[in-house]
Amino acid sequence: METIGFIGLGIMGAPMAGHLLDAGYKVIASDHRSKPPADVVAKGLTSVTGHAAVAKAADIIILMVPDTPQVADV
Repeated sequence: METIGFIGLGIMGAPMAGHLLDAGYKVIASDHRSKPPADVVAKGLTSVTGHAAVAKAADIIILMVPDTPQVADV
């Protein structure tokens, strides 16, 4: 099964990452917060520092950020 990279674990991203973990996918993620949400960590989320680390480890990347400036930052 592929490793899914997730950038952005906010209101929409955290639940989506949680559903992927529930479905058996390995999920690796980065977020602007120093700590990812505890509920997705409890499900098995691997948290890394920096978007480049997500890109190196993932087969598929999902970007879930709020607006154009954040997309440009990634």
